[in-house]
Amino acid sequence: LIALRGERPDTAVSLHAGNSADVAQRVLGHEADLGFVEGLSVPDGLDSAVIGQDRLVVAVAPTHPWARRSKGVQAAELASTPLILRERGSGTRQVLDAALATAGGLAAPLLELASTTAVKA
Repeated sequence: LIALRGERPDTAVSLHAGNSADVAQRVLGHEADLGFVEGLSVPDGLDSAVIGQDRLVVAVAPTHPWARRSKGVQAAELASTPLILRERGSGTRQVLDAALATAGGLAAPLLELASTTAVKA
């Protein structure tokens, strides 16, 4: 955004952070010209282009029992464990829900938070 502003100083640029569902609704409602989201689907009425990919990982405190494992956590164990998650409507949550659907789906969350920064904290 800073580079754009430098190249085109008369361009009005603003940033609104929100989950994927919120971003899609803002673009569909003509409140935003462009949105960046993650997830598995594109809402009707929007076009998309993949510009990058992320990898979801399990993060635990150094004292958590999973931190001392030499092998990863199996899907069924992850699915049955209450986790700190992004809220419904986020692309991250959509991807995790889909990934664990065949393992019985997610357990009731320990916490649901509205930003990745909050989840990591």
